[in-house]
Amino acid sequence: MFIKLNGCQGVIIADEPNQCIEVYLSHHDDNARNLLQWLRSNLEKIEQSQINASQNKSLPYKEEVALFCDKHLKVVGYVNYSRVERASNTGKESISLEILNPDTGEIDDRDYNVESLLGLYQNNQKQKLEISKTTKFLVNTLLRLTDVRAKIINEEEDDINDRLRESLISGGYSVTDQSRGGFSGSGKGVGERDLILLDEYGQQATMIEAMILKSAVQKTIGSHYKKLVNNYNTQGNKFDFMIIYAKVKNFENLWKNYQKHINQPMDLLSRKYSDKQNIKVGVTEILIEDSDETRQVIHIMVNFGVKP
Repeated sequence: MFIKLNGCQGVIIADEPNQCIEVYLSHHDDNARNLLQWLRSNLEKIEQSQINASQNKSLPYKEEVALFCDKHLKVVGYVNYSRVERASNTGKESISLEILNPDTGEIDDRDYNVESLLGLYQNNQKQKLEISKTTKFLVNTLLRLTDVRAKIINEEEDDINDRLRESLISGGYSVTDQSRGGFSGSGKGVGERDLILLDEYGQQATMIEAMILKSAVQKTIGSHYKKLVNNYNTQGNKFDFMIIYAKVKNFENLWKNYQKHINQPMDLLSRKYSDKQNIKVGVTEILIEDSDETRQVIHIMVNFGVKP
């Protein structure tokens, strides 16, 4: 199978007897990282579907990082991706790995820099969670997703969230999805937040609550907004995001009715972030109890249209 993103080309070779695939990419850059993130996400979906179906007692897939000699001309070994990621999360700068010495042909130990290994597969420059910068990133990402609206028009909310999550990770954000916390809509159980963005300390920085709207249903809008404002923000985020995947013909009318159903003053910021007609941005402020401080909810609505 051949894959390509901008200037980065790759080939995926299936090794059926050994039940594995090998991935070869022409570059070690952002395009390569995005391709690998796309592949990793799809493998996770395949793995989960197999587990759900209990087919052949499927085992979780394992991803291995290729180890190169100094000149990057020859693969001298492999290391499990999760081991490298674990070393990074625990603050290790290097790990000792077994390789096949290209000079002697014998097994040897060599120290590899952890961040250098991950640098081939991840964007290690973590984005700072600034409200304006993060909003701009989300707006640009959602606009790019309209390029594949023919597929998204048939997708469920979780599928679109997966696309958004992949883009955030590729953009350097630390993201978790369907994180349990706060209260459910009924207030009796634990809720499930759609996406959580973490700061450089691994702490929750902001949340994304998403929904699909095909019409301005007041109950649906109110329920999602209530969960984001009252139920989920247990850690006192300064700002959170409400993202609406619209699938309508009359986008302007949906946006106007959405604002009415939020039933709070909304500052309109669409022109600040984009001049495109199929995306809207607004912000509402919520007064924090027993305080003079406020927190903000940024509303981003993008239209994927309707089926022809």
